Amino acid sequence: MKKKCLCFITLVLALCLLLPSALAARLLDYVKVECIQDAVYFMDDTRIYAHRGEDVITVLEQHYYPNVHWSNAILTSDGEKLYAIDTNNFSLYRLDGDKLEHVVALVMMEGVWMTSPVIQGNYLYVLMRNKKTLMDYELYRYALDTGTAEPVTVEGCTFWEIARGA
Repeated sequence: MKKKCLCFITLVLALCLLLPSALAARLLDYVKVECIQDAVYFMDDTRIYAHRGEDVITVLEQHYYPNVHWSNAILTSDGEKLYAIDTNNFSLYRLDGDKLEHVVALVMMEGVWMTSPVIQGNYLYVLMRNKKTLMDYELYRYALDTGTAEPVTVEGCTFWEIARGA
């Protein structure tokens, strides 16, 4: 499955290099991708889709959830369910069938960007990057029951990305 996901992402990026810039810019709308078991989920500005085998189906119509700022939303998963993080209002949502359920409001941190979200156990792990320096990624974990964050310190380690483990 990981091989399929990597092939899909590679194909999208290769097409972006080969196509005229206007069309390539439209394809970049689909780069918000998350792989779960045998499905690749991706979203554009109106829907979240699932690609399974040869089929691409719509799993969520975003206009039913106007309180979510979809343009800045990030997809992630716990390996079984798909989640969306609204980075404008720092809220975590879980996709359940064709409905979006609010999981928790995350304690907002000022002056940082959230990237590389990974859900493991009862925590959401993210890298936070300082908006002023554009450097210095720091690892935080949010408790999914309270939405509170705490830094995770690893001696002598500089973070650039995190990923869910087996």
